[in-house]
Amino acid sequence: MNAPHDVAWVPPKPDAVRALCVALKLMDQADRAWPYNRDLSLRLTDEATGILGPGAILTIIELQKAGKLPHCATPAWDQFMALAAAGDVEIATVILIRDHEYVCQDRVAGQVRQDPAPPAEPVNLADELRAIGLM
Repeated sequence: MNAPHDVAWVPPKPDAVRALCVALKLMDQADRAWPYNRDLSLRLTDEATGILGPGAILTIIELQKAGKLPHCATPAWDQFMALAAAGDVEIATVILIRDHEYVCQDRVAGQVRQDPAPPAEPVNLADELRAIGLM
C-alpha cells in the first residue's frame, strides 16, 4: 500500500477497515437485491447504516449521484471495495456549499473541484436547513 504524500495521513486501524468493507459489501448486496426483494434491500441498507452511521451512508450515496464514486453492483464498485480492503479508503467529511456541488479532498491528486472564489456571503446553516424543510 502506498501512503499518500500527506504527512498527516495515518493508516486506518484494522477494525475500521473491516467495518468499512462490511458496510460497502452490504450496500452492494442491497443494490443487487433491490429489483427482486425490496424488503431485503432495505434491511441490508439498515445494517450498513448501523455500521457506518446514516451520515456516512448518505454521503456515499450522494457522491455516487454526483459521479464522484462508482455505483454499487459495477466493476468499478468492486475496485473501490478492494481499495477499502487494502486500507486505502476512509470516510471523511464532505461539505455542501451554496452551489450545491460537493467539494472532495483527494489526498493524492489534490482537490477534485477547484474553485478559488469563496461564496459571496457566509452560509447560514440554520437558514439553509429551514429553506429545504429540515428545520
